[in-house]
Amino acid sequence: MGFGQDGGVWATNRGAALKAFERQANDRTELACYERLAAEGIKAIEGFSLPSLLGWDDDLLVIEMSIVTPPYLLDFGKAYLDRPFDFEEGGFTDWELEKRELYDTAQQWEIVSTVLARLASLGIHYYDAKPANIRFAE
Repeated sequence: MGFGQDGGVWATNRGAALKAFERQANDRTELACYERLAAEGIKAIEGFSLPSLLGWDDDLLVIEMSIVTPPYLLDFGKAYLDRPFDFEEGGFTDWELEKRELYDTAQQWEIVSTVLARLASLGIHYYDAKPANIRFAE
């Protein structure tokens, strides 16, 4: 299904996705985010579907999850739990401007900002905002 900086994702013969991580820290963070969302009963945020956690293996650094279609929100491996990233002075503004430019319209960025605020209210500080991860319906 795809490869990125942190590992790869494959479709299984059970109709699920299997994500393998290169680093334990990313695996643990992503797993903790999906567990937190599941504990809160959250399956979507602002209409963006979230994959459901189906299983994991700590030794193999893999997570099995449901496959979602746009609009969706995924890829929590770079999130920060219970504390925001400590940006240098002006860093957050630069980050926000960079991410805003990735989306087609100001309205899309407003929706993404609302999604990020909802995640932050759950203690999930999500900084990997890009159209591949927070994807609008076509």
